[in-house]
Amino acid sequence: MTWEHFEIWKSGSALALHGKQICTTQFELGTVTTGRQRVFAGYFVRITMPEGTVVTGRDSHGISAALRATSDSLKTNNITLKVAGLDPDWYETGLSFNSTKGYIDRYAGGALFMMDPPPAPERCENDEAVNRLIREAVDGMFIRK
Repeated sequence: MTWEHFEIWKSGSALALHGKQICTTQFELGTVTTGRQRVFAGYFVRITMPEGTVVTGRDSHGISAALRATSDSLKTNNITLKVAGLDPDWYETGLSFNSTKGYIDRYAGGALFMMDPPPAPERCENDEAVNRLIREAVDGMFIRK
């Protein structure tokens, strides 16, 4: 008999890249308790791939860290989760820490659930003009010996 219990807060589907193909995975996330009295032991994020592969990441302090642990395990199988909680600009505040909600500054819609798809990068009206100026500047550079 195992003394570990995974108490699921939320479950649903999330996007992932398996090689170059987008697929839909199933996720569960929540807390881990242990012992007869079910003492808190940390957080977990479990991903189930369409073919049945199950990967669980855990962390004793934070649900975002458990998500990163899961992501690291999936990368060994050439699988990349495409969720807001793994966006490089993702952050939690003191009030949102371990709530599964966080923020990305480029997204003006407020808090995002960590397993939602990340928002698309905002494009500036002048993106093409800026790219042209950068190309011209780089083309004009030369190395002196």
